[in-house]
Amino acid sequence: MTGRQHPGRDDPAHTLIGPYVLDALDEADRAVVRAHLDECPTCAAEVAELRGTAARLADAATAVPPSRLRDAVLAEVRHTRQEPPAARDRRPVGRPRWRWAGAAAAAVVLVLAAVLGTYAVQQGRIDDARRTAAAAQARQRRIDSILSAPDAALVPATLPGGARGRLVLSRRRDLAVVSLAGLPALSGRRTYQLWLVVAGTPRDAGVLPVGAAAASRVLTGVRAARTFAISTEPAGGSPRPTDLWASVPLRP
Repeated sequence: MTGRQHPGRDDPAHTLIGPYVLDALDEADRAVVRAHLDECPTCAAEVAELRGTAARLADAATAVPPSRLRDAVLAEVRHTRQEPPAARDRRPVGRPRWRWAGAAAAAVVLVLAAVLGTYAVQQGRIDDARRTAAAAQARQRRIDSILSAPDAALVPATLPGGARGRLVLSRRRDLAVVSLAGLPALSGRRTYQLWLVVAGTPRDAGVLPVGAAAASRVLTGVRAARTFAISTEPAGGSPRPTDLWASVPLRP
């Protein structure tokens, strides 16, 4: 490879790499950086890496910082008074546009902070969605294990009011899955509560949301149960059934 491998770090083009990646330079400064990149493979690789990082951050976010943010930040930079040199410092200054390189770097930090803030919010939503999906997959695996059990048995469920019910029981796995549909609407703040009756004692098996007309639940501890029951209860359920709605005997 010909040309310089890495010019000295005092080259002013080095201070413009960040703004260049974010397209925060005017045409003259972009030309300076492009000329520098033609001679400096190290900075060219750095630009490629920074662009890849920015692209990944953009892909992970659902909301993009408004386009006016860049213009507003750069406008503020141009109108902000810079700290004057010390009185005894008589060294000549360089081209005027390098004087706000530090402020431009601050603008880069502000833009990246906005992107990273959006990314953090979106990442939290992604994590929540992943946890929800993982819980749904675990529940589906339990249902599959019940349906594929060697002793899986379909229990007929005749329900009042035209409702439909299906219960598959595996005493070997001590699990059952019940599916309900077409549940009649209840008045007031009342809902349906499920029960497993063991040795004559009803045990809570879950409360449906108020207004639910269908549900699918995995029931545990069914090995000793002899009856599956449904009652109508106040919202939140009751410690014992108060208004029995349906009762389904389970096979011994």
